[in-house]
Amino acid sequence: MKLSNIKYFDLFFRYQRKNLEKIVFVKDKFNVKDTYDVVVVFGGVSMIPYRLDAAIDLYFNHKVEKILVSGGIGYLSFDRKNKEAFKMQEYLLSKGVNEQDIIIEDRSRNTYENVINSASIITKYYSLEECKCLLITSDFHLRRCMALMNKNTSLIHLSGMGVKDRKNDLENWKYSFKGRKNILIEAFLLCYYAKKGKIDDLDIYLGD
Repeated sequence: MKLSNIKYFDLFFRYQRKNLEKIVFVKDKFNVKDTYDVVVVFGGVSMIPYRLDAAIDLYFNHKVEKILVSGGIGYLSFDRKNKEAFKMQEYLLSKGVNEQDIIIEDRSRNTYENVINSASIITKYYSLEECKCLLITSDFHLRRCMALMNKNTSLIHLSGMGVKDRKNDLENWKYSFKGRKNILIEAFLLCYYAKKGKIDDLDIYLGD
């Protein structure tokens, strides 16, 4: 079924957990043998430590050259004073990442802006058509990030890594109220973005 054809009522009141999982989660595995010019780490849920630790591991294993941290003060952020990008930068520096290898994107308030603003900054360092780019975010957030990058930028060599945080990932989301809430919201946003044309209208198999 196309994302745009999924009814919001069904999402909230009819779909079972397995349906939500099929809408939200990406099953493709990240190829750790690849190397990348830049990794984009999205701010938000579990950016510290889970998303950043994944980037740090790649950095010190010489799998990535630059780490771009993306996030301002999000619409849903509880911290209204400190931008996510600077908090991520501080964490990276505390772990020994070279300051020259950290790129800051601190204007974004949501995932769509993360994508647009990050791609714009990447052009200052690389050609989008040639740049090998990896997106790092939480397990449940990866499909939307990848879909937005594919639809709204000219990045060709694009990969994604969904990081598990023990709360919102495929294995654990159903065991907490917050996890169930986040996955339901993510399913809604994927459908909403598809209906609005912000991402390609992905075909999701909802059968057994």
